[in-house]
Amino acid sequence: MTATADPGDDLIDLVLFSLADSEAEAMLTARAACLRALERAPELIAWRLSDGAAGDGPGTR
Repeated sequence: MTATADPGDDLIDLVLFSLADSEAEAMLTARAACLRALERAPELIAWRLSDGAAGDGPGTR
């Protein structure tokens, strides 16, 4: 997953390791962790998930 403030801004690549029963479960867990960070950290107010982040709600474009 990648997070960015606006198109053209610098990107931050996150690497998360998760012990899960499947790749899909690991991806959902990682996405949920990123969304929690975006929702709870005021300094990340303008940041959104991108690069294939699926779903509706906070943190998506």
